[in-house]
Amino acid sequence: MRSEVKIILYPEIRKSKNGSIFEGLMRDILSTQGYTIQQNVNFTGLEIDLLANHTVRKEKLLVECKAKQKPKSTEIKNFHFNVFHKEADFGYFIHTEELDHQAAGLVAEMQGDEKYKKLSFIGSDRIIEFLINAEKVQHIGDSLLPKHENLYKKILAYTYFGIYYVIITSPDAVNKYYYIYDAKSLKELKDSEVEEIADKKNDRRLTRKKAIVHAIVELQDLEKKYYGVGQQLTISPGTPNIEISKEFEKYLDNPGANFAHPKVKEIKLDDIYISPDLKRITEKEEDVGEAKYKNLSSLLDSKLKSNNNVRLLFTGEDSSGKTALSKHLFKRCYYDNRIPIYVNCKDIKNVRSDYITRSVKEAYSKQYDNIQDYSTLSKESILLIIDDFHKTSKSRDDLQNQFLKNLVASYSNVILIGNELLKLKIWLFNGKDASSTFDEFEVYSLQEFGHKLRYKLVERWYTIGREDEIINTNDLRRKVKEAVSYINTIVGKNYIPSNPIYLLTLLQSIEAGTSRKTESTLHGFYYELLINQSLARSLSDKNDISLYYSFMTRLCEELFARDEDMLDETEFSELHKDFNKTLQVNTDKNEVLNTLCQARLLSVTENSIIVTHKFIYYFFVAKYLTNNITNQAIRNKIDEMCKKIYVEEYASIVMFLTHLSKDKYIVDCLLNNAKSIFEKEVVARIEGDVDRINTLINELPKEIIKLVDAKEVIEQELEEKDEVERLEKEVDETSEISADLQESDDIDSLDIFAKITLAFKTIEILGQISKKYWGEMSGEQKYTIISETYFLGLRTLSYYINFLSDNAKSIADHVKKIIVESKHLKDRVPNSQNITEVTNDLIFKLCFVASSGIIEKVANSVLRSMIVGYLYLFDIPIKKKQQLCQSFGITVSKQRAIDKKSRTKKKIKI
Repeated sequence: MRSEVKIILYPEIRKSKNGSIFEGLMRDILSTQGYTIQQNVNFTGLEIDLLANHTVRKEKLLVECKAKQKPKSTEIKNFHFNVFHKEADFGYFIHTEELDHQAAGLVAEMQGDEKYKKLSFIGSDRIIEFLINAEKVQHIGDSLLPKHENLYKKILAYTYFGIYYVIITSPDAVNKYYYIYDAKSLKELKDSEVEEIADKKNDRRLTRKKAIVHAIVELQDLEKKYYGVGQQLTISPGTPNIEISKEFEKYLDNPGANFAHPKVKEIKLDDIYISPDLKRITEKEEDVGEAKYKNLSSLLDSKLKSNNNVRLLFTGEDSSGKTALSKHLFKRCYYDNRIPIYVNCKDIKNVRSDYITRSVKEAYSKQYDNIQDYSTLSKESILLIIDDFHKTSKSRDDLQNQFLKNLVASYSNVILIGNELLKLKIWLFNGKDASSTFDEFEVYSLQEFGHKLRYKLVERWYTIGREDEIINTNDLRRKVKEAVSYINTIVGKNYIPSNPIYLLTLLQSIEAGTSRKTESTLHGFYYELLINQSLARSLSDKNDISLYYSFMTRLCEELFARDEDMLDETEFSELHKDFNKTLQVNTDKNEVLNTLCQARLLSVTENSIIVTHKFIYYFFVAKYLTNNITNQAIRNKIDEMCKKIYVEEYASIVMFLTHLSKDKYIVDCLLNNAKSIFEKEVVARIEGDVDRINTLINELPKEIIKLVDAKEVIEQELEEKDEVERLEKEVDETSEISADLQESDDIDSLDIFAKITLAFKTIEILGQISKKYWGEMSGEQKYTIISETYFLGLRTLSYYINFLSDNAKSIADHVKKIIVESKHLKDRVPNSQNITEVTNDLIFKLCFVASSGIIEKVANSVLRSMIVGYLYLFDIPIKKKQQLCQSFGITVSKQRAIDKKSRTKKKIKI
């Protein structure tokens, strides 16, 4: 007699509880093997992925359960990839029905191969055995089964209303075509019991029989044969079982840009969507103590599971992903048993309640199939997603507020999405009558992708279309790390927004092979690529790109000369008129402005025209300087910028200059400037010049490697970087740059930080020149640039070491004061002698970090740090780790058990 397991989940009305039903089954199974569930990774339909830890052994288990017909071989391959990708010690692939032919063959091959020994495949017989061992069900013996019947199949029905055995007879059955037994008591259910309501609290129309028959195809066929029931059994819960229309689903799947990927023909939004981080803008008394920043995913988890009304407002800059957010919200809410309805405010011409309702009804009818009469939908089940809220009635404040009042009066659950100007309106309305409507909403601002989300996006990109491949985790991690490093270089310090549209464009260029190596491009190539792509998408005639290049160069020249960041409409008109006259062309002002706005090179706010992003302004100013570099006034300006390269604007413009021009004058300016920086300092040799630093400690600090989970270390480092970046951004927003510092022509008058910044920026740009034009320079030119770059770094290091040495006592006294005054720090340092040791160690490490950051070839002590970083970030066999640690004097701590995957563990035979 064949066996199967059927998982019968809640119908649509209580769909949100299905995850717990599925998870309950997995918990029953895993408990017999000593595992506890740690994380529900994914739950969709009849599939669930879990991570579990062993209660005794330090083991991580990945579980994938497929409660559907005939899992495919591709799912087996994907399971194998996931076990290694998530760095699990073991993997369970649980399938409730037979595998298809190819999948069964693949599993047979894997089970005979030693390298797949950490993978176990669990079918229906083993599931039933596990549940018997967990005392969740009893074994049903032959003595309990009906006599004189030919039995065909035994099905364990794990349902939301109980656990049952369903025994199906063969087609020539004498009495009944199926029997149902309670799996715990082994009592056969009578007909009257089978017809009892399955879910008395929520749906009084669905009986146990209907629920079971609807889930088991054989029973449906037999019903037709024995009773002539021709219609398909359907579930009629309180909430309609509506489906998203195919046309609207295409819209939801569209990522909004034509991204090309070598592994797939078409990229869908779900393939690349990463939930963004949010910043809380409004705060109520009850919200005090909540995190200021949170991820969209965690916010939706809490809001959609709550019984309270959903009232959210998301704001974001242009290209921040607002449209993608609206699509993601729609799908997320739909799969969470809501009825989301998407409405774009540009389509709403009237703010009256009846007109709003009419617009929502029209949207509902277009976005769903198998729809129920709109008037019968409950107010609580509908969730409105209002996109482009800032476009309501041409942004008139009075009409916008009336629209919002009418909206919340008619609908319980509303999510608004609009631009950043909405934040300003909320603040302006604070204290006025209009603010009472906005006060009902929690307001969040979409944040640019930080280090953690960039890493996730890159990782997602490199796994698209590779579900059927077995990917080496370390190879993937190296590839991701390299791409992330490139992205971080390009993003710089707010050169371009770290938004998905820009990051994906870069990833696309890397994957397609159109980008050059990072070291040979740094900034210039990619930024120019972005500008070209933006213009190409906005122009019908690609030959006009040069014309718009010329206009943007003229506009940025004007802003640079004025030292301003915007033009008003009159100034823009005059500049356009002068441009036409100079080039003897006849372009239309509005067409030029609209095209540049569409290309996101310019934007219009209120009555001002501004350059959208910093890198665009820097690029076209450099373009102007390159075009006129033979002019003496321009050369003088370049010389001035090279001397003040510690100023962000000047450093960025000079960087683009080196990308656009090979003129020797730029290199000479940089070299002369480099020679003048710390010119009185002797080149550091890290010998006698560090004797005073060495006296601070008795022995070299030992590097201790902790064998921890590589993925956890990476995530922790990325989170720390994000936290530091947020703090720096908040400091930048509240601080003012000294105008006197920027205007100073005397290097000696700069403070230590400005001098070091000047040195590092010069090193960075000279390094770019040497790499970019390596094949075009003479040997003498190469030597001059490389030697001066190297010596500048060593003079900077010498200055830094001497500064710390000369001020060691005052620095130590200051650190001691901080420790003594801080209870948290003082508890870690129990006596004054230890405080002295801590401060001396800090000064020594400051010098150590400075040295390792400047010098390329370092002594063993520096190399040890590089090895430690390598061991943390990549999974290295334990023997190799021991060899490396022994060679470089690195101590392996006793936490080795955390990462150890012992080969002496008993293999679990399943």
